[in-house]
Amino acid sequence: MTLQARTLLMTISLLVLAVVATTAVLSWRGRSALLDTIEDQGIGITQRISIAANVFEQITKDSEATIGEHMLVEASIAAHFVAAGEAAGLGPAEINARLRNIVDRSVLDEFWITDEQGRAYLRSTPDIDFQFNPDPRVQPQASEFWPVLTGQLGEFVQLARVREIDDQVFKYAAVAGIDKPRIVQVGIGPQIQRLRQQTGLVRLNDELVNQGNLNAIRVVDTNLATLDFSARSRETVTQPFSEADVSRLQAVIAQRNTSSYLDGPTLKVMAPVVGDQGAVIGAAYVQFPTDQVNKTIGVQLQLAGAIAAIVVAAGIFASISLARRVTRPVARLTAAAHAVGANTLDPDSLASTAARADELGNLARVFQRMAREVYQREQRLLRQVEDLRIEIDHSKKAREMAEITETKSPTQ
Repeated sequence: MTLQARTLLMTISLLVLAVVATTAVLSWRGRSALLDTIEDQGIGITQRISIAANVFEQITKDSEATIGEHMLVEASIAAHFVAAGEAAGLGPAEINARLRNIVDRSVLDEFWITDEQGRAYLRSTPDIDFQFNPDPRVQPQASEFWPVLTGQLGEFVQLARVREIDDQVFKYAAVAGIDKPRIVQVGIGPQIQRLRQQTGLVRLNDELVNQGNLNAIRVVDTNLATLDFSARSRETVTQPFSEADVSRLQAVIAQRNTSSYLDGPTLKVMAPVVGDQGAVIGAAYVQFPTDQVNKTIGVQLQLAGAIAAIVVAAGIFASISLARRVTRPVARLTAAAHAVGANTLDPDSLASTAARADELGNLARVFQRMAREVYQREQRLLRQVEDLRIEIDHSKKAREMAEITETKSPTQ
């Protein structure tokens, strides 16, 4: 491989490596900067939600407490009605029909009345066969009513929250049975939803999701039960927490610190919700899509690729010019060295190279001077050799004449 080819290859390789490395670093830094911006935005949103939740929590509790008192009265009436109806010989079908009639004519949305095992055999929603379970891992919402069945509690009012059978928010209140151990539960859904809308937190979350670039917002209590949510898609809301989510949410609540991490295509930001008394009452959980970040990075990479192609093309052209500028004088010096060996060098052939102001020009001038000195020395040597040859010829002729003279003298 010639010097020009090696120089060109090395220059282009270094140029391509520098362009690729620079593009990669800038893309990584750009993506990190965008994610940091989204993370800062998420922290700001969770802090706003925390403040709003703190303000609206008491309003919601006060309003729900008033509603809960009325619901307990209605549950007690239902308990007496069921006890009297079954004592009078009414069957489940007739009791359920009367319960549905009450639901149609009142603000109540549901009745769930169980037997001794916790199965809701009397209910205003006939299509759902529901069995209460005492395990909060199985039923985080419904399991709180199990002590009413066992007699540990005579009544219980639950704050509105998402129930297990679907993603709807309901408020439930229950009393113990009159005639036997049972749960007599009444529920309100749409009215609670309207109340939550009026308190402002749900509206705030909906506006943040609909007007921003969020996937979902959740507000959970200290047991990680969902108190409120807003999402672009229902699938996002109904997805259970992952193990990483649970671990980080628990740490956020326990340590009162904000946390964020990248989970695949989603950036998740979590912040504690602090109540009026300074205690953590839950956490706000915000999900940001990172597809826009990836799209932005993709556009930047395309732009960087186009610029890199231009830079590489310009670099190749410059490298070829540089290689020629560097290697052509070297080639002339190499040819001059061969010419010196062949005794055919013309020092003026290096005139253009010697005119350069760089190291190659200096080398050419030194080589040119050396070549002239060598030429002059050779010429002197040639003249000396010629003079010596002439002198030798004269001496030889003189000896030959002397020999001839000496040979002829005795004969004479």
